Amino acid sequence: KTYDFLREINPPGNRESTGLVTRFGLGLSDGAPDFPVRVRLLTQTDIVKILGNSFLLDFDHQKAEFEGPDGAAIRKRLSELRAKAQPKPVGDLEQDDVLDLIEYFDTFFAGVTAELRTDYWREAIDLAPRLSGHDRARLWSVLWYDFDVLTLDRLGADSGDPLLVRPKQADGRSSPDARLPRSLVCALTAELNVAIDEKPWDFFDHTDLLDFPGARSRLKLANLDDVAKTKGVAEGANPLRELLLRGKVAYLFQRYSAERELSAILLCIPDGNQEVRDLSDMMTAWIDQTIGATPADRAKQKNALFLVLTKMDREFEQKAGETEESRRLRWSARLGNSLINNFRGEWPVNWNGKPFDNSFWLRNPTVIDERLMDYDGGRELGIAAGFAQRAGELRRHFVENDDVRRHFADPSRAWDEAFRANDGGVAYLVKSLIPVCDPAIKRAQVRGQLDVQVRRLVDRLAGFHSASDGDARAKKRDLVHTVLRGLATCIQQQLFGELVGALQITDTALRDIYFRIATARPSDEQVATNGKAGSSVAQSTGAAVDLGAIFADVFGDDAGRSAPPPSGVLEDRAERFAREAAEYWLENMRRVGADEKALS
Repeated sequence: KTYDFLREINPPGNRESTGLVTRFGLGLSDGAPDFPVRVRLLTQTDIVKILGNSFLLDFDHQKAEFEGPDGAAIRKRLSELRAKAQPKPVGDLEQDDVLDLIEYFDTFFAGVTAELRTDYWREAIDLAPRLSGHDRARLWSVLWYDFDVLTLDRLGADSGDPLLVRPKQADGRSSPDARLPRSLVCALTAELNVAIDEKPWDFFDHTDLLDFPGARSRLKLANLDDVAKTKGVAEGANPLRELLLRGKVAYLFQRYSAERELSAILLCIPDGNQEVRDLSDMMTAWIDQTIGATPADRAKQKNALFLVLTKMDREFEQKAGETEESRRLRWSARLGNSLINNFRGEWPVNWNGKPFDNSFWLRNPTVIDERLMDYDGGRELGIAAGFAQRAGELRRHFVENDDVRRHFADPSRAWDEAFRANDGGVAYLVKSLIPVCDPAIKRAQVRGQLDVQVRRLVDRLAGFHSASDGDARAKKRDLVHTVLRGLATCIQQQLFGELVGALQITDTALRDIYFRIATARPSDEQVATNGKAGSSVAQSTGAAVDLGAIFADVFGDDAGRSAPPPSGVLEDRAERFAREAAEYWLENMRRVGADEKALS
């Protein structure tokens, strides 16, 4: 049995309620007639990332009434959970999964979660895999300040609308069938696979089409009740659904970008002012990760970003007071709203040494508009006779516009293809898309990113290279000059205070390290640090020494000398504090050194 996706599966009227990715491709069905639809679920760390993303971005933390847990509260929580941890891992969560979680929050929320580095993250690596599901949830809830409403069981009750599912394990084996609430399945689904019955274009032999939910504006709430007052939120909408939806939509794009699933993007932008401000950062991150962060890097790759200007029909609505000049400038206004002013950064005006010009029009031929087109039985015949003269005038204004010439590779063809009967510009867009729907393109993109990482690695290791004395002195001079020039620039831009701050350890971090060591029980002193066993720690104050060796020197006691040395490293609390403070500082310096934005 076949279904029409647009009419029978996809909710019309912008009512997508799940925020999931739809994958269209050949051979996506498992062939089980009783379970024909395959979905890809979120992992438990995916859910933590989504809830954290929503909490940190959909609330205005300058106005919100809640505060994050302090160091003492975090240490108390960790102590309680440490007592409940099992000797061996429980379930399928591994330490690598926790490290991935740390990397996510450090990448996207470094300023917010910085205080978690001293105690929380270090212990979470060891604790999380050994906790039960309930206790693991208590561990992760620190990330959203124990905000109680962020739980899936509060999204609504639909026990009368269950779905029959057949779980499939990673090794391909199937688990027993189960009935689950529809809302739970929707919330936990990352991807819906739709197998197409006919191959529309040859590139589907090796390429899938992914339909992402539209980016959403972040809510910036002071409290949960403000959801109903937010622009763009339907009246009576479930506040928790809105939070989950926005966090999930944003995270899915981040995840698929990080997994290199998106080798090309059709970025569809409608007319009018664009209100989703976070879209700019999302696209810049994808461009940097996939094609290149600089014009020189992007020049080495085929342009896989397609700007598709949708709802072209609205550009032909006649308005009162319209003049010849306003008709000329309307195309500059459209490009300003959709591209130039919509995306921050340099890529719109300097893609590869010249402005971004991979732009296309898209008109919907299924919408009957007799002002623009003539029809026969619902099918388009061509441009309407009554619109032909005005269409020619508007086309001339479009082709002659300087902004259009900068951002359309072929303005004349882009216009003509958009008015192709029963097509609306699709054929032209697909023809342009075919060259980048090639597995070799993804390999080239990955190779380009590897080259960037190699250059960074070489720059890092260059300081450890031992050259001849003359070369070494010259390199040191160059390094000093580079540092001094950078320092001068920093001072001129009045950023010296920020530089000093980046080189220091915060008082709160030092206090957290000290209290963690001072309040640790003897059994806790052996708790792993980043997965490694801790040192033996004496309870004395001052340097720990081998008293047997001292007595042997004073009294000539050979027995004292022959005694085996104590296991581990003799280290008292003061020494441990100094060591961990230094390790924390070095870790922070490495993080700053790897942060391209901070270095710039």
